[in-house]
Amino acid sequence: GVGMTVVYAVVPGLVIFPYGAAFVPVKPYLWIFAVALALLALSNILINYFLSIGNARFAIPLAGACVIETVLIALFHSGPGQIVAMVLVTMAVLALALLAMYGVERVRSRVPI
Repeated sequence: GVGMTVVYAVVPGLVIFPYGAAFVPVKPYLWIFAVALALLALSNILINYFLSIGNARFAIPLAGACVIETVLIALFHSGPGQIVAMVLVTMAVLALALLAMYGVERVRSRVPI
């Protein structure tokens, strides 16, 4: 998560090197996309936690994130930067919603975090 995000931000040229010069235009967006993917990874961990305890309520924010992302990209798509920003916003909202659900679940079960 954090390590790869730093690599994408600090040396984006190294990340796109294997793909050739055709991918140079995406270089400024790599770090934003890396942050979005790190938030997605966090969300996946939380979803797996909820699955492991038999709690399917995660489906509500997950479905909401699908709708939000679709609407945001439909409205804001003037270039790759806007699209990646909308993905980042959506992943941040999803991760925050799932973290809040996790906190509430832990308080209800009275198990220390």
